[in-house]
Amino acid sequence: MAQTLTIRTLTFPTLRNAGLAAVTLLGSALLAGAAQAQGARPAAVPPAIQQLAGAWELIGQGGARKCRITLRNVEVKGGRALGYPATCRRGLPILGRISAWTVSDDGLIRLTDASGQPVLSFSEDSEAFRLKASADGADYQIDSLGKPRRYVPRIANAPAAPRVAFDPAKAPPRESIPGTYTMIRYGGQEVCRVVLGTNPGAADGRFLTNFPTRCRDKGLQVFDAVAWRYTGGKVYLIARRGHEMTLVPTADGEWQKDPPGGSELTLRRLPN
Repeated sequence: MAQTLTIRTLTFPTLRNAGLAAVTLLGSALLAGAAQAQGARPAAVPPAIQQLAGAWELIGQGGARKCRITLRNVEVKGGRALGYPATCRRGLPILGRISAWTVSDDGLIRLTDASGQPVLSFSEDSEAFRLKASADGADYQIDSLGKPRRYVPRIANAPAAPRVAFDPAKAPPRESIPGTYTMIRYGGQEVCRVVLGTNPGAADGRFLTNFPTRCRDKGLQVFDAVAWRYTGGKVYLIARRGHEMTLVPTADGEWQKDPPGGSELTLRRLPN
């Protein structure tokens, strides 16, 4: 029995509808992919990592060996990634054991191996801008290159520091003011040293200041104190552009920025 073969011709409207369906499916797939990409945002970087990441200088053998290292935000096995020139391993072989970095519970830097075990656990040093550590009988330091030496959490909505009860009659005499002071910020860390000198400034009652080393606090760099004066029991630091910062004496012999809002600052006199 003869069979009949039927061929159906796909008309233009059918082709157009098929094309529209394909475009619709493609658009849906792109939207779904975008939604997935938006939902898979990377985790927020912890504040301690944000504050301490960047360039530091690792120092060994009493300053004879130095290496610029970069603490990065990238997560790796053992902590966060760090980088340094390959030649640094010659002068500081301990770098061969270091694969990552982390932040300790007290906000200080740790350089770790690939398993996360500390190789160098740094602690506070008496030298400004540096931390210290020991390993295998050798001493090391790490220089912050202008950053805070440790992470100090900022408490949201924390009450402002109270103003110092100031009595001009109890203020120290002007003759006792000249000397070298450490400038303290970041929860008690020294960020700079300043000398309140005795050489007269450009105006009456003003005396010149100088900094024994480069001040690494950005705010104080911008302020750029060039002179000081003493009036009514208060010390006034005078910026190069002429504006002033007021400090009042505290009960423990320090000088505190007044009013204390914003970036707090304390001056503590160093022994002669």
